[in-house]
Amino acid sequence: MNLYRVESQLASLERLVPHLTQHGCDISAQDAASALMRYFDSARPGVELDDDLLRNENKALGSTYAKLRGCLKDIAEGRSGMLPIEQVAAFTRFYREHMLRAESVLVRPVSTSSSPASHLDS
Repeated sequence: MNLYRVESQLASLERLVPHLTQHGCDISAQDAASALMRYFDSARPGVELDDDLLRNENKALGSTYAKLRGCLKDIAEGRSGMLPIEQVAAFTRFYREHMLRAESVLVRPVSTSSSPASHLDS
């Protein structure tokens, strides 16, 4: 998972809310909504792990995105300029927290007793 790319997309989603308020559902908003849907439709938060918490979070995140996706689809098709900030904030916060948890599961600290350097003193 490219964390920079994910964060860039989350930031774009957050910027779309004030853009819609200022400019309405213009071509830029429609293009942004389409790009965000393409990204999040194919993005897989976390990784496939034997971790029940992450699996459950993946499902919950998918449900949260499904609600948001309906709004993005309407914007992309020029039918609406509404993107509830509460939904965006909930999704982006949940996604970021999920990435941090997934990263902490993937990058577990190595015990000092098993590190190659600890065997040098023996």
